[in-house]
Amino acid sequence: MNSPSTSVSRKTIITAFVLGVPAFVMVLLVYSGYHRKIDVKQWLSFPPTENPVALDKLSAQVKHGGEQHVFSLPVGRDNSTEDTDVQHVNTTNKITTTIAAPSVITMSPHCRSLLAENSHHTYGVKDIHQEFSSSSTNDPTHKIKILIWIATSPLYSGKRLPYVRDTWGGRVDKILYFSSFEDKDFPIIKLDVPEGHSFLWGKTKAAFQYVYKHHFNDFDWFVKADDDTYLIIENLRYLLSQIDPTKPVFLGHALFNGAVNTTFASGGAGYALSKSALQRFIECGIPNPHMCFQENVGREDLELATCLRKLGVEQLDSRDPLGKQRFMPFDPSVYMTGKVAPWYYGAVVHPYKEGKECCSNYAISFHYVKPELMQVLDYLIYDLRLYDVTGDGTFT
Repeated sequence: MNSPSTSVSRKTIITAFVLGVPAFVMVLLVYSGYHRKIDVKQWLSFPPTENPVALDKLSAQVKHGGEQHVFSLPVGRDNSTEDTDVQHVNTTNKITTTIAAPSVITMSPHCRSLLAENSHHTYGVKDIHQEFSSSSTNDPTHKIKILIWIATSPLYSGKRLPYVRDTWGGRVDKILYFSSFEDKDFPIIKLDVPEGHSFLWGKTKAAFQYVYKHHFNDFDWFVKADDDTYLIIENLRYLLSQIDPTKPVFLGHALFNGAVNTTFASGGAGYALSKSALQRFIECGIPNPHMCFQENVGREDLELATCLRKLGVEQLDSRDPLGKQRFMPFDPSVYMTGKVAPWYYGAVVHPYKEGKECCSNYAISFHYVKPELMQVLDYLIYDLRLYDVTGDGTFT
């Protein structure tokens, strides 16, 4: 017969085992998940040097981690109180990020040389107040060439693409449509990627690869949009004409993902990659698992931004001089009525305002625009006129 003390000891051991083993397993899972996230999402920034040899010296520092200073337009949350009065608009934030492996050792000599060019400079938008007359023969907006590609699907292509083609799609230099299928009634380029929103990252990589292969030399800027995005091409040209496309930059509507501490450009609102940014993405990003996530699944806008930053591509502030947004991830009625999706409040980088204060009067895009609304917007923007009233090109 067991003594009371022996029985208590057995109960204690059993209790410790029952409670301890699950706790130990949970710790292992969290630890491995954390390192997986770091492996996939780690940022990599390059030093302010144009000397490829200096990158070799950095590699040892990068392997052990280190603090690098990145100078750019806003690419992270600014915890200070923001004021959208024109004299207080913040246009050059400085952020600090800690970097770790992978290092430059994982790159080919070509990519190390390519990424050493223009490293760690601030590529801000030129003085927006310098207006350009659209009637001038020297109008710089007509000198740049823009290619826009549209992500679509079998479910929506027939319902949406005709409206894109018949409205804003006819005003851009080149427009391409990509999906996982071909359409005999519409010039859709078929990609070898499974269909579905979950595979949008794979579709984005494949589409940009096609664009790079067939059209890279002919255009300065490369823009991605959805089949329910409405773009005002003239205003897009106006903004992009003030930025050097040979600099590695991208821009759109800035959002923040706290889970991976990354600022990115909303895919639905549309985002623009410079010629230099696209070259880095295709030649040195997609082929390298240390730079870009290799699977097809994933959020394309978030994955793209993560990859581009590792490649030394900076995200620019696309707001106008008054701090108003130009790329909008919702349709105009959402902003006018204040019915913004709840997730947006925790993701938007810059202050959000409802009503007419939401958006620049040189707005570039709206998302979740139904086909009928595309026609309405096209009429209001391009056909409706006010008697004896002309615009003077100022921001109000």
